[in-house]
Amino acid sequence: MPDGPHAVGSSSIGAVLASRGLLSGAALDRARRLEAESGERIDRVAAKLGLVSERDLAAAYAELIGSPIVVAAEFPAEPVGPERIRRMFLKQARLIPLAESEAALVVAMADPFDDEAARALEFALDKEVRRRVALPADIEAAYERLYGEGRSAIDRISDAAGEREDEDRDADLERLKDLSTSESRRRRRSTAKVSCCASSIAARSPSISKNSVLRITCCGRLSRSSIARMA
Repeated sequence: MPDGPHAVGSSSIGAVLASRGLLSGAALDRARRLEAESGERIDRVAAKLGLVSERDLAAAYAELIGSPIVVAAEFPAEPVGPERIRRMFLKQARLIPLAESEAALVVAMADPFDDEAARALEFALDKEVRRRVALPADIEAAYERLYGEGRSAIDRISDAAGEREDEDRDADLERLKDLSTSESRRRRRSTAKVSCCASSIAARSPSISKNSVLRITCCGRLSRSSIARMA
């Protein structure tokens, strides 16, 4: 992709949908009219109206960004960067990190032209975000497997501690310690393994350096107060 997905406009997306025979005649006119009235991109309008399927839309996106659709086998076995990217942000933006290097983060997105979400990640991680497209159903399935309610109670409390304000974290840490003790007895796990979970929460306390942990809020932005507290 020479200029990245953000360089593609709504007219280009509409042209691809039309060339693929997904929008034509009265349906195309209807989508264009509603696009003008609502300010939404023509592909989003067409999807909401049921004029194009999710699979057809993903294929059109893949053609535009020059990268094949991500298949289920390409999603990671474990979360990528969970200590720096909040799971609520991933759910709302409908994206899943696939891989990370020193230079870039590769993500699967239901909408690879969601510039706000991609730029929020670039700002937070201070690196390039390389976008790929995946079917919304595959992203939802990957999210549930990697970040959903099937995870342990310890993991859910860990996330909650990161999403709340600093003054609420002490209570979460205490709950985490209590839960770690009860789960250790019930499951006969080693105390060393449980302490690792607690340590990962403690690492995000307000005493950490600004560059150690970056938190992304639900809307995909870092608040000034959060940055100030981490300084």
